[in-house]
Amino acid sequence: LCARLEAYVGETLKRRKLEGGKWFGDVHGYGDPGYQDRGKRWDMKLELTDDVRSALTSVLGRLQGFLEGLQPSWQLCELAAMCTFPGDPGQPVHADTHHIFDQQVITIFFALHDIAPGRGPTRFYAGSHRDSEVLMGY
Repeated sequence: LCARLEAYVGETLKRRKLEGGKWFGDVHGYGDPGYQDRGKRWDMKLELTDDVRSALTSVLGRLQGFLEGLQPSWQLCELAAMCTFPGDPGQPVHADTHHIFDQQVITIFFALHDIAPGRGPTRFYAGSHRDSEVLMGY
């Protein structure tokens, strides 16, 4: 399933880069002065194809109890693929959601393949959501 999803994301990214616009979210840091490596990281919204639905069902099925405990009427807000390419320096440290206004929003990261340091891996900083001194991109 991961190999099929990776192939789908790769093929879809090629097609959507030509279409532009609506399929892509903002990549934090790309608008910052001095950011030189545009085009090596894409935040692409996904359609709910059979393979995407299957993977989502598998992941969310394992998290159902946890999600219901937090918010019994939880809902999916966004479904996207973060595509990175060699030479991507990674994004600056930031929060995917605002710790005050989005207290009920959870980001789930699911890697489809190994991510080498040269592809700008995502990093998690335990406890940073409670540290107001940490630069969180807001």
